[in-house]
Amino acid sequence: MSTFTLWGRWTGEVGEPGRAFQGVVEDPGHTGLQPGDPVTVTFEPGAARDHTSPQAHGRSSLEGMPSVHFVLVSFTRKDGDHDDRAVQDAPEQLWGGDIFTGS
Repeated sequence: MSTFTLWGRWTGEVGEPGRAFQGVVEDPGHTGLQPGDPVTVTFEPGAARDHTSPQAHGRSSLEGMPSVHFVLVSFTRKDGDHDDRAVQDAPEQLWGGDIFTGS
């Protein structure tokens, strides 16, 4: 597993199809990416498991990765509270996550 960070911002409204985080690699970890590489993280909403939970359920995917098998395990804000909502007009933020690589 490898940890990485990205600098950028979300585009699109929360829950809207096509919402994506667009940015550049800040710290690539052991992902094979290079600092400054452009990347996009998209979120595909899934069915909520518990209607009382404020968390969004779904699956995130990372585009711009080298063509190897990987799974984006987590993607959270690193320069603010984890539960801060990232809105379209917010300044760029530091986000990061963990990638599990396999064969």
